[in-house]
Amino acid sequence: MGSIRSTFQYFSLNTSLHGFRRLWLKNRWRKCWAMLITLAIVLCIYQIVDKLGVLMKDPLTININLSYEDKMEFPVITICNTLKVR
Repeated sequence: MGSIRSTFQYFSLNTSLHGFRRLWLKNRWRKCWAMLITLAIVLCIYQIVDKLGVLMKDPLTININLSYEDKMEFPVITICNTLKVR
């Protein structure tokens, strides 16, 4: 167990992620930083799981049809909106 702790301590002291270094300081804000980092990780995992669930529930299908015209007068504007907009 000491190996995991020392590895995490080494990572925390040498990373550029905000707040991890403060977990090893001996002051009154240490517990606050631990709670904030834990909350941020939990919210990140929640967002990832939520967005993956949305993606898996409603898969995206894209069909692309290319057509070439020999002669077009300038300026030509073509608007083709076949995508679902929510």
